[in-house]
Amino acid sequence: NAINSPYQLAAKYNKSYTGNGDGTLTDGFRGSTDFRDGNWQGFFGDTLVADFNFSKNPKEIKLVKVGCLQYNNSWIFLPPKVIVEYSEDGQKYEELGCARPSISPKQRGRHLQTISVAIMQKKIKYLRVKAQNFGICPHWHEAAGSKAWLFVDEILVE
Repeated sequence: NAINSPYQLAAKYNKSYTGNGDGTLTDGFRGSTDFRDGNWQGFFGDTLVADFNFSKNPKEIKLVKVGCLQYNNSWIFLPPKVIVEYSEDGQKYEELGCARPSISPKQRGRHLQTISVAIMQKKIKYLRVKAQNFGICPHWHEAAGSKAWLFVDEILVE
C-alpha cells in the first residue's frame, strides 16, 4: 500500500481547499460529503496528476483507487476518467488502465465515489495517477462556462 508515500503533483491543489497539506492524498484519511471537512484537496480547472517514485523499492500493484466527491451544486464534478500509468525510468509512461465513474454528472446532491482501476499485477518503479478535471461546467449547469472543481481525498494503492 502507499499510505504516507510521498508523491509529486503536476498542478498544486487550490489554496482554498488544501486538505491537510502536502501528503493529504496518501494520509489514510477519507473525506465526508462535506467538502470543507479538511480531508479534501480541490483542483479548480486542473487535472490531478500525482507521480509516485517506488524505484528504490518497487511495489507489486494490482489496484489503484481514487476517492472523489461530486456536488455539482458547488461546481464539483467527478473526474470523467481516472488513468493509471507506469514507467521504468520516470520519464516515459505507459497506460496500465483507466476507469470512469458510475454517477452521472447531472446527478444532484452530494456523492462520494471511489474510482478503482484494476491492473494486471505488476512490479512498479514509477506510478502516475491522473484524475481528469471535468473542465468546464456544462451548458445545462447554472454556472455553465465556468471552470469545474475536482475534489480528491485519497489515492489508494494495493
